[in-house]
Amino acid sequence: MVLFVIFNCLVHLFNMTEHDIQERLKSLEAQRIQMEANLNAIGGAIQDCHFWLDKITSSTKNVVKIKGNKGD
Repeated sequence: MVLFVIFNCLVHLFNMTEHDIQERLKSLEAQRIQMEANLNAIGGAIQDCHFWLDKITSSTKNVVKIKGNKGD
């Protein structure tokens, strides 16, 4: 009940109508969905980096050094 009273006060304070609140809710939900998609994309990119780092480090361990190469 207390939350309902506080909510009503805030609505009147900001002169928000039910329509305004519904539109705000739709906007926030759309932002949430976009953020989730971005988070999934970032997670995939991180996974991709780990994959390639593992490939690079495992391939450098298997390289055989031959005497006489430049830089030796």
